[in-house]
Amino acid sequence: MYLNLVNPVLRVSSHRGDFRSTLQIALDEALRVTGSECGLVGRVEEGTLSSFEFKNVGPDFDQTGILTHLLNVAIRGEKESKIINEVGNTNLKRLLIVPATENGKVVLVTVLANKSSDYTESDVKFMEAFMACVYHIIEKRRLEETLRTIIENTGTSVVVLDEKGRILYMNTNAEKLFGVEKKKMVGNMFTEFIPGKYRDTAIEKFRMSVLSTGTPTNSFEMKIVDRRGNTKYVIAIPNLIASAKQVIVSLVDITSMKKKDRELESLVQRLGIIHKIDHDILKGKDFEDIAETIIRSVREVVGSEIASLLLYDSKHNLLKLQITNAESEILVESCNKPATDFLRSFELLKKGEIVKVDDVSSVKSPTEHEQQLLRLGFKSYVLVPLIARNELIGIFCLGSKKPEKFSDKIDFVREVTSQLAVALQEARLYDMKVKAFEQIDHNIEQFAILVDHIRNPLAAAQGFVEVYVENEEVQSKIKEQIDRIIELIKKLEKGWIESEHIREFLRRERGSEE
Repeated sequence: MYLNLVNPVLRVSSHRGDFRSTLQIALDEALRVTGSECGLVGRVEEGTLSSFEFKNVGPDFDQTGILTHLLNVAIRGEKESKIINEVGNTNLKRLLIVPATENGKVVLVTVLANKSSDYTESDVKFMEAFMACVYHIIEKRRLEETLRTIIENTGTSVVVLDEKGRILYMNTNAEKLFGVEKKKMVGNMFTEFIPGKYRDTAIEKFRMSVLSTGTPTNSFEMKIVDRRGNTKYVIAIPNLIASAKQVIVSLVDITSMKKKDRELESLVQRLGIIHKIDHDILKGKDFEDIAETIIRSVREVVGSEIASLLLYDSKHNLLKLQITNAESEILVESCNKPATDFLRSFELLKKGEIVKVDDVSSVKSPTEHEQQLLRLGFKSYVLVPLIARNELIGIFCLGSKKPEKFSDKIDFVREVTSQLAVALQEARLYDMKVKAFEQIDHNIEQFAILVDHIRNPLAAAQGFVEVYVENEEVQSKIKEQIDRIIELIKKLEKGWIESEHIREFLRRERGSEE
């Protein structure tokens, strides 16, 4: 009997449908093994037939009502199987009623009818053992369906794992999260999508969940990479189903929240740097100090290994390395090069466009600048032009030993370097003012010296005319010209005094700026 039981149970358990279709398969097997023509099987819950399947049973099948009567008796708690081989009904000839019990309650009722020969005790024993197995199979399926319905409607991504960490089930939200259909994931290890840095933590948390004695395992954050290569951040909440030796992991996608956090952090950093620049500019701080602060801050925020400022001499088309901030082990080569030959896409830089190279090693015909970067082991770089009054005045350079480093940092670098361009232009204007003052100061001094140099020879000339020129007419004409020169000198002296006032004003102005 038990050998006959194996194959029908395997057929029912291997069926992959829902519990209702599993119940139908069980009925088909019962009819086949017992040789019955028709029958029904129903699940009993709280004294009511909650769901049932039937085969070859029509509306006028039970003309005498005996089947209905016996079925109701069984549902109400009759635990004994019954054989009726003489029914006396047009449609019903023989009956076998088999209730299945669990914890003293009827949970399943099976009715088979119209076997070609009489039902026997062997049929009863087979059906009692078979339907006991069927009950556990369909209950497991029903619980799985209930669980899946709950899981599908939680609003979060849920993955069910076995005790070894293999994926048994994942809901639709989890499909979207991982970017793969659930049927392709069943049987795979859950760590498949977790990068190395987070994998050990996830495995340890899973191990703790499996070994849990009832205390929920704390949630934890981890990073995953979906099938499309997108990086996502999730909060994982594992819970053990001890009876089933399974772990349900709820995954809350916090990628957007992490992105907003990074954007807010970046904004705070940008505002902090810009505020520092504005403060230093207003204080008239030395440009070198301002630039060093900016370059160091940007390098640290972006995470690059080197940051440099090149000043552009448009008159001679030369680039000069002004300031560099780099990791200590990096040897930075000096630069005083023709701009067009040294940098890639220099004409674009002059127009104010950013030049970004994600992988220097893949560049054909690298420029001298790129050759320097390759020798130092750099993989990517970005060049940001500093524009003032529609003219290129400098170039801010960032380099990294990682490829594609700067794609998400361009806006930040652009905003900060625009402030750097303002600081550089202010520094240049200040230098021009200082040089102009020094030139004016020098000119005024030369002016005073010139007046003295004119007055002394003129006085000598006037005395010489009075002594040595006897012709009064000639003497008068010479004196007339000397008097005109003296008038001019007086005007020059007046202008010199006014220039002295201007110089004093400029000196005070420069002193207040300093």
